[in-house]
Amino acid sequence: MKKVLVLGTKNYDFDLYKEFKKKDFLTYFCGNVRSSRIPKHIWIELDYTKITSLLNFILENKDFEFVIPGSNDLAYLSSSRIVKKLGNRLGKIINIDNIKKAEDYLLKTKFRKKVLPYFVSSPKILNEENIDKVKYKFVLKKDKLSGGKGIHFFDNGDFYKAVLPKNNYSKPYVLEEFIEGSGHGASLFVENGKFKYEFFDDEYYCKDRLAVVATSSPTSLNNEEKQKLRSFCLHYVTENNLVDGLFHIQCIKRNKEIFITECTRRLPGDFYHKFSSLSTGHSYLKYYVNGFLNFYKNLQIVTGNKNNIERICFTYLGAIIS
Repeated sequence: MKKVLVLGTKNYDFDLYKEFKKKDFLTYFCGNVRSSRIPKHIWIELDYTKITSLLNFILENKDFEFVIPGSNDLAYLSSSRIVKKLGNRLGKIINIDNIKKAEDYLLKTKFRKKVLPYFVSSPKILNEENIDKVKYKFVLKKDKLSGGKGIHFFDNGDFYKAVLPKNNYSKPYVLEEFIEGSGHGASLFVENGKFKYEFFDDEYYCKDRLAVVATSSPTSLNNEEKQKLRSFCLHYVTENNLVDGLFHIQCIKRNKEIFITECTRRLPGDFYHKFSSLSTGHSYLKYYVNGFLNFYKNLQIVTGNKNNIERICFTYLGAIIS
């Protein structure tokens, strides 16, 4: 049986097992800490951020045809590096952005330097040298972390200067204005400049605003606001010559403005795929997997919601058992 290696450790990563089984693949998972849901016999104790070790494993186990990222940005970056290093020595090349393009949207310090189209906004970047002049709330965000990790809030620049010596925040990080508004997400699967699958949601946070704890569908975004996110997605993918596949956006709506906070192309966490699948009536993972394998041709176009769903249970379940 053909084999695929998923760079992922979470319970929701394991749902990829059934999706690949439909394609007659035997799926293995790797990472540092195995979640309880992933069986031991398909688990490989291998830190996927250690590219040399991962590369050697693939070269020694030539029956693996694909390396696919799970629900971590670092997994996507590692998959991109492996594809570049191995080239045609893998059974087949997955559809994935090269490392430079991936870092441009996955690393906060690089993404904030990108010029976004006029119809969306991004949080203002603050100069650390003049931070004492900032009299409003702002955020410190570290690179290569997600799920609320590496994020710190400050009421103003004076408070930041006061606590900095005690915390010694390690770079790279970005300082940006805090945007107060409603949180939203958009999962858009792109093929040849058109959408194969689209899904929009409303997102809710803990009091500290560090991580999403609940999501609901249908979204409160109106048609004009959803169109802004579609247009941003196609603009970014086209301008940067990205490959087809998932483009997942997190944003904040303040009055009529849409602020793009993060973008990723790996699997969203906390069983988001189940939430989307239940809402649309179509398998999110099918489109995720087929995006990497370049098999969109026979998949139908999915737009709109079939059901009104809240993801509170999925989010808390993911946080507790992942």
